[in-house]
Amino acid sequence: MSTAITPRLVDDASPMPRARWIGGGLLGAILLFGLLGPLLTIDPQAQNLRAVLLPPGSAEAWLGTDHLGRSCWPGSPMQPGFPSSWACSRW
Repeated sequence: MSTAITPRLVDDASPMPRARWIGGGLLGAILLFGLLGPLLTIDPQAQNLRAVLLPPGSAEAWLGTDHLGRSCWPGSPMQPGFPSSWACSRW
């Protein structure tokens, strides 16, 4: 009696190629955010006390505002620290 050997597909054998694509995509998104961030963000310290606690979806701020009227757009408070964080991570 002979047993048939079934070939295994490369994608089923190892999830490593998929993990590399996901990791590369995340790294690319972070780099894109860091490089294009100054073009997409507003001043993170700019306050507008007339726009305090606006809900998401308003015309002035897509993701709403906090208690000081600052935008909750993710790039506003995080983008200024990107160059120093990237430099420290690469060193």
